[in-house]
Amino acid sequence: MDKLMPPVIGLTGKAGSGKDTFYRLVLAPRGYRRIALADPVRGLALAIALATQMAGRSVPGAYAEFAAMAVAGALLGRVEGTGGVVLDRTVYYYTWYGEEKPKEVRRALQYLGTEVGRNTVDPGLWLYAALDEVRRIVERGGRVAITDVRFPDEAAALKGDTALFRKRYEELGRGAHPLVREALTRTWRGGGLVVPRGLGAVIRLRRQEEGLEGELAAHASEVEVDGVAADHTVEAEGLLELKAKGDALFGPAEAYLDPEGGRADLRALEDDPPQDE
Repeated sequence: MDKLMPPVIGLTGKAGSGKDTFYRLVLAPRGYRRIALADPVRGLALAIALATQMAGRSVPGAYAEFAAMAVAGALLGRVEGTGGVVLDRTVYYYTWYGEEKPKEVRRALQYLGTEVGRNTVDPGLWLYAALDEVRRIVERGGRVAITDVRFPDEAAALKGDTALFRKRYEELGRGAHPLVREALTRTWRGGGLVVPRGLGAVIRLRRQEEGLEGELAAHASEVEVDGVAADHTVEAEGLLELKAKGDALFGPAEAYLDPEGGRADLRALEDDPPQDE
């Protein structure tokens, strides 16, 4: 493979399409650091749940107690009649962060991420929270993968396209947060956070048994995945096929780990015309 894939990769696809698995099998061995736009959403959801479970306690205090319980529960194991509260809290943790999530948990995450975060606070809230870290990683010679791109404007912001957010903010007018608006309508060269053209790409993951059911499947965070403009599509049913297709797309892992060969040339951006104007 003559040319390496860009230093910023966005993974998109329905729930269960293999995004996190693709990261572990293909991107992590090539030095890509993981960032998920939903990480702050999970943190908020867990904090709210903890505050509810431990009413009257401060959230930091409750969280510290919960963390201690989780560790103790992992050490104790499921002993009949012993440490019931510890085990309950340990199981509760994996309800939020584990692979299998009940419908009410997914519903809460969808609501916080979209109805509260994107629709009420600002449509670019979660991107704004992540893209500053993305820029720092790349400027230091690193690579980063955002593993949960779900909306067309999120994908555009990883590929140097400011048009979707410009249009969205024109429609919102003063209803948008000024800091987020300025950051997501300019690329790095213009003082913003949108990834410059050529430094980012989006990969769509597909498999037969993907997606949610019922009202969860009808949520915007699932439906709008179909409108994401991907640069590459990887369709695979098993781990071996997924890894093989990922390896074919990215080429040898060693090239990405070479401090010189795998480093993005940011100096080239200095001679490019501004893409925000």
